Amino acid sequence: NLLTNFLWRWIDQRWGTQWLMKSAMSITLMAPLIVLFFRPFATYAHLSQPAINWGYGLLYLFFGGTMSGRIIAIQGLLLQVSRDEKSLRPTYIGFADTMQAVFGMGAMAGGLVVHFFGYHTVFSLAILFALLGTYNAFRIHLPPEEVRAATA
Repeated sequence: NLLTNFLWRWIDQRWGTQWLMKSAMSITLMAPLIVLFFRPFATYAHLSQPAINWGYGLLYLFFGGTMSGRIIAIQGLLLQVSRDEKSLRPTYIGFADTMQAVFGMGAMAGGLVVHFFGYHTVFSLAILFALLGTYNAFRIHLPPEEVRAATA
């Protein structure tokens, strides 16, 4: 996360928070797709087990970096949505934190899905949810950020 924050900050400053969310969600969508196809590719390419382990490790780092971008974008979008209603900003933040806590329970649900149905099912569901998130990210249409001109 720390290493990718510089990239996300640059994207945010250059193209705005909405584009940052679109970028991070698009990359997030690729992670479970790559996971599903990496094992068959590794078998076809006759990769050794250490090479497969390195591949999964790099994918984990890659996906972790996108989490950072999504967190930064969510915070920025939350501030954009509430910029005209400063008195309601704590309510927006509280609602967003509550939703994060609810979605945080998804890890437990994912563990149950893996236990009963296997990894292919959980990664297929991850693709579905990432696809929905990416679709919604591209539907965000907020007015341009006025702060950008003052800080650029």
